[in-house]
Amino acid sequence: MTTGYTNPVAEGRHTTIEQYAWHCSEAFFYDGNATAGDTEFESHEVKKAEAELERLCKLSKDEMSIEWAKELARIREANQASWKHHHDMLARYTAMLEKVRAWELPTARHSALKTFMESQLVDSIKHDCDGEPFVQRSPAGSAEGWRSVQISRATQALASAQEEYAKEQARFVARKTYLDALTAALGPRPVRTP
Repeated sequence: MTTGYTNPVAEGRHTTIEQYAWHCSEAFFYDGNATAGDTEFESHEVKKAEAELERLCKLSKDEMSIEWAKELARIREANQASWKHHHDMLARYTAMLEKVRAWELPTARHSALKTFMESQLVDSIKHDCDGEPFVQRSPAGSAEGWRSVQISRATQALASAQEEYAKEQARFVARKTYLDALTAALGPRPVRTP
């Protein structure tokens, strides 16, 4: 049975070792290319993290107070939405559970269905509505304390982005070295045929 890699050979589209080797190389490196664009996403993430850290460090006291107030308002709104969702879901489950319990079976054979329907609702109420909904804690303290926490998080995000960028650069070099050696051995990659 042919595979995605042997199918072009079976169909006669790949007749040389070079064509087949280049095609199989795709299993190792996406489409068999190594370009500088491979590290573009990670580079963008580093720049974004650097910009956020710089922005936070440059906030004036007034800007800091405004941002902190916005964050408190966002958390308050998110928590209210979470409570409403929790309450509405419990109300819908409970209303349906009452309907299921009041449902008169068309035949005795439907009792297993009714039992199943009830158990599904009871389990969902227990799983989704037992206890309180998820709420975000408001940052305690002051606008300055909030900024300090944000700068710490931004510093960690930058370090993580830089680490991922370094890893991707190393992967790029390894892919390029591998493909350069393959090109030296097989010649340029043939134009891909559908």
